[in-house]
Formats: sequence, structure tokens, C-alpha cells
Amino acid sequence: MFRRALVIAIIAIVFSTVTPLYAGGLRTTFGEVVMENVKIGESYSTTRMVNMPLKVMNTSNMELKLLMEILKPREEELKEGYEIIPSTDWIKLDKYGYFVKPSEEAISDVVITIPNDEQYMGKKFQAYIWSHTVGGEGFVLAVGLKSRLLIHISSSKEKEDIVKEAGKIYFEVDPYDIFIKKVKPGRIYNTRKKAKVSLNITNPNDRVSIYRIDTLRVKDSFIELARGYEDTPNSAFLTFSKTQFSIDRDGKEQVNMYLAFPDEEEYRNKKYMFIIRTTLLNAQIPVTMYSRVFVTTTK
Repeated sequence: MFRRALVIAIIAIVFSTVTPLYAGGLRTTFGEVVMENVKIGESYSTTRMVNMPLKVMNTSNMELKLLMEILKPREEELKEGYEIIPSTDWIKLDKYGYFVKPSEEAISDVVITIPNDEQYMGKKFQAYIWSHTVGGEGFVLAVGLKSRLLIHISSSKEKEDIVKEAGKIYFEVDPYDIFIKKVKPGRIYNTRKKAKVSLNITNPNDRVSIYRIDTLRVKDSFIELARGYEDTPNSAFLTFSKTQFSIDRDGKEQVNMYLAFPDEEEYRNKKYMFIIRTTLLNAQIPVTMYSRVFVTTTK
């Protein structure tokens, strides 16, 4: 009989949240995790399955007290086709409270356990892990970020093979946020010359990895539109010097970006937001990293 394997798709977005009082905040690559074909009565570890624990980095210049909580989403936060997870007890972390020094990470395994109850078969559930600072001396505003868990429960009871990805499956994209100002419609800009910024991809894996880069509108991603910005009217306004390429083990690749708005009045004096999607192609488990691009146009 055909046996379909468990698939865990990791969509990694790096958030950088900064308060007005100090240069820093929190950053994570554990943005959205999709777990497909999971079985009732079974437990799944993101660390054991895909070498992807929850990591939250302190990007501030002071030690932070960090708390991780499992949350049920609100109805308006649900992705189409998903239900609110029946109980947050389905998701367990190694640890929920941390003191994190600057440039260090809080690291926890994430274990999802599905109750052995047939009423859950064939359903899809959503939950959040909320990683946030706890206020104290020197803090006026707490900062935090949410990681989204999407769980697809199999409609079959049959025990199935589990895909195990050897070694590391993550990668790094830098910078996370890109700001390009004084863009005049009707011109073509090389962002390396205009803003002294290129996209840099690092492959920390022990093998050659293949990547694809493309541009999305904000509405076509799960990322929220930043306050004060409009979604780009056309993702084709931001292009790249290469869209698919390989990187040697422990290697790096620099990709130039090109920005061009039509010479039309509707694009003048605006603030637009783009999403760059970088995908690792030659892995059994899909891994995607998102970056944000903020563009300010002139007359």
C-alpha cells in the first residue's frame, strides 16, 4: 500500500522589532511551520524531524527577559481552511522563560502531540508561539513576535514513514529589512549603487544547495503590511541579477537588485513595501526565507 511521508514545511521570516529606547529587539527564523500528514496519537519534534528548533535572538544592547507562550489565534487571524487549535496543551516547549544576553539566542524544541481521538482526523489547526520581552527597568515598551504553527492531521490511522533530513536545512539571508529612498519613477536603479545594498545568501549546509529568489506583493505572503506603507502595485518592479543559482557548501552568494517604477503620476511620492522570497530548492523539506523591502518614491 502507498505510504505517504510526513512533510514539514518551514517558512522562515526574520522579524526585527525595535523600541525607541534602545537599538535592538528580537529576531527569529521560526516564522511559520506547516506540519502535514501528522497522525492522531503521535508526537512530533521540529528539532528531531528537521533540525529546526525555535530560536529567538536578542538584537538589543542589553540583556532581555524573554517569555514564550502558546496562544490560540483569534478568529480574524485564522488562515483560510484552518480552525483554532482545540488546546494549547498540544504544543510543548523545552523551556518558557529565558534571560538572553545581547547577540545570544533563546533556543527551544517544539513538540506537537495530537490526541488519539478520531474527531480530529482530516482537520487543520492553527496556533501561535508568542515570544516577547517582559518589562523591567529600562523598558517602556515590551517587544514580541509571533511564530505560526499550521497542523494538518491525516485522515488515515495507518502508521507512515517519517521523512528525516540529514544535517542542516536552514540558510541565512541578509539584510532582513532593506530601505531604498528617493526613487524617481521612470528610472532604473541598481540598489547596490543607489543604496549600497545587495541581497546576501549564506549556505551553512554541508552540501551544495540550490536557491530561487522572487518578489511577492505583501498580500500574497503571510507578512503584515508595515504601518505607513502601501503594498507594491506590481511585484515585477523589483527584479534580480539572478533568480536561481547554486551555492557551494559553507559558501555565500551576492545578488544585485534592480528597482524600476513606470514614469506615471500614480507612483510618485509614495511609500511601497515589497517581499523577497528566497527558497531552498534541493531539500526534502521546503524552506523559505522572507525579507522586506521598503521603497520611498519622489516626484
